[in-house]
Amino acid sequence: MPLKEKDIDILDIFKKTIALYKNDLILFIFISIIDMILTIPIMLFKSTKSLLLPLIVSNLLIWSYFSPLIKLTIYRKYKSILLNKNVLKDAFERYWKYLGLTAVLTAILVLGTVLLVVPGLYFLILYYLSSTILVLENETIFRTMNKSKLLAKSSFWQTVVLGSALILISIPGSLFYNNERFRWLYYVYSMIITPIIQIAPIIFYDELYRIKVKTGIIDDYEQKGKQKNNYLIWLVIPGFAILFFIIAFLTAKYFGNIPK
Repeated sequence: MPLKEKDIDILDIFKKTIALYKNDLILFIFISIIDMILTIPIMLFKSTKSLLLPLIVSNLLIWSYFSPLIKLTIYRKYKSILLNKNVLKDAFERYWKYLGLTAVLTAILVLGTVLLVVPGLYFLILYYLSSTILVLENETIFRTMNKSKLLAKSSFWQTVVLGSALILISIPGSLFYNNERFRWLYYVYSMIITPIIQIAPIIFYDELYRIKVKTGIIDDYEQKGKQKNNYLIWLVIPGFAILFFIIAFLTAKYFGNIPK
């Protein structure tokens, strides 16, 4: 019989995040620098129409490897697992699934946003942990999304609070970005805050998963095996159709192929 559920403490999540950050400060600053380097080309050439789209695509392809690598590194540091060259191989094994998950989530969020924004926010909450689960558990895309939905629904407001808190702490840095004189403060702030934004969801998932195992929610889910994903298919197909139309329209307009 499932145990009575204990609410996850978001403040405790942030305390553990800061503790891990401080213990491996050099590593996480290095991760922030990598994250910043990947965005620099887009920022430098954002006014060059012929380069911007290829840069965005190449950045997505590169990030689909580095993001799993960073998540695996953080998780193994948190669990005191020795880092070795296997982490590079493990990140590569997740590459195509991570890229596919990014495409699927983008399609669903686009569809949700087209449907008066609110559904898009709801989907964002439900699938907030999807990328973390895919990397740590190496699950299939739809099974990853099912597990994210299960965990988010069972701790809905905690997920909202965590996501909102991470968005709020990222806002101060963005205030300096449009001011050329103080733009360096944006980069400094981003370098400091990025590890927190990356660490917190991983610790949140680990703690949440542990609690759900104790309550029997995860056991019930695992016993059911692969659940039907028909509802996801009906979200993904129109989402991709709308996304393709938006990309085609913006690309044509961007390169001046249709009148303004």
